[in-house]
Amino acid sequence: HFTWNWNGHKTKTKMASSLDGIVFNTKKRLLTAPYLKIENIKNEYYGITMLGLFYKFKNNFKNYELRKKWLLDSKTTHSDLMVDKNILYLVYT
Repeated sequence: HFTWNWNGHKTKTKMASSLDGIVFNTKKRLLTAPYLKIENIKNEYYGITMLGLFYKFKNNFKNYELRKKWLLDSKTTHSDLMVDKNILYLVYT
């Protein structure tokens, strides 16, 4: 897993789940590189991290495919995913 060192602190993405939106159960397993953003399109989940790594998730986030090449250049500061009419858009600055 990738980590990002921010002022001496290692940052990683983890996940918590909730059935009611109030009580959350945390998962101990690391999920991805930091600052993951996820969108659902056609019953598949796609995500991008702050570092520009692109993921396609399977089996309730237990498995994923990782794009081997970084999607964004090193000068990118913000990124997000958006879905409109079954088209997945990557928005970045």
